[in-house]
Amino acid sequence: MVELGIRIELYEHVTGIGVDSEGYLGAILRDDGYQGVSAPAVGHFVALNSLRAGEIGEGPAVRGDGGPFLRVRHVEHHLRPVRDGETASWSRTEEPVTVLVLHSPIGVGATSDDPSIAELLRRYAADGWNLNIGSDSPLYPAYKAATTG
Repeated sequence: MVELGIRIELYEHVTGIGVDSEGYLGAILRDDGYQGVSAPAVGHFVALNSLRAGEIGEGPAVRGDGGPFLRVRHVEHHLRPVRDGETASWSRTEEPVTVLVLHSPIGVGATSDDPSIAELLRRYAADGWNLNIGSDSPLYPAYKAATTG
């Protein structure tokens, strides 16, 4: 088994692998809490139902480019630096982690008033995910609704 982190970047338009997605809206991140038999490579699919996204087809952020899946866009390796058998004092991690970066489409115009987006963000937050939605993002009202009660 390999420990995995997941970062789902939210966009207005998700493009093909190797092409930048358009209209970045924010991201949700969990750098622990997932195990896999291996680290999926760029282009491989990750099942949405294993990511706390709710029922398939529920809410705008669960539409993947492969049905109930999202493609891995990047694989980031955060290594555990070891010096003389111990974790280096400057290290930010005690354990190595591989973070899978996924892109999820939200869609133009579906970001400001859709209550299902706030509910989806609330579910992720309740499961220990970090919500990284800036105040300049159209998702910010949904983020505030999800995190303030």
